[in-house]
Amino acid sequence: MSSTPPPLRVKEVDGTPSKKPIYEIVFPIDSLTVTGNSAEVSFTAPAPAEQNYTTDTVSNESGGQLLNGKAVRISGTNQVSYADNTSESNALVCGLMFETVADHGSGKIVTSGVVPTGHVSGFTSGDEVYLDTASGAVTATIPTTGVVVYIGKYNDGKLYLNIRREYSY
Repeated sequence: MSSTPPPLRVKEVDGTPSKKPIYEIVFPIDSLTVTGNSAEVSFTAPAPAEQNYTTDTVSNESGGQLLNGKAVRISGTNQVSYADNTSESNALVCGLMFETVADHGSGKIVTSGVVPTGHVSGFTSGDEVYLDTASGAVTATIPTTGVVVYIGKYNDGKLYLNIRREYSY
């Protein structure tokens, strides 16, 4: 069982005006060597979580819930609703929902980059993903009617966004 090391913590121990401040730094260490009046400390800081996507906070005034992983379009000032490929205006995809958001609520959409595992499913690695005719739906089948909007490429559980309008029928 792996455990997460405690975070780095810094607090002032003694900050009286007549002295230089003394700080206590608390973090997990790999080794500590003390020789005479000196100490050598070695530690490995945990790597920061990699975030390869950009999000934006939006509000939902669509009249219903917006589900995680669904394609959305701008429908008002900082507002989104489901996108679909039935018309040019409905096909202006600005991103995919990053979380489920209730009507009159606010939440995040992914606007560029790599949509992490767990937000989009039902695809096989290598699938090209397109906007579908159903509200917010995306598909691995190139639509034969409406506006063709390329969403991105699915690989290893992630969707690599590259949203672009291809053409319309």
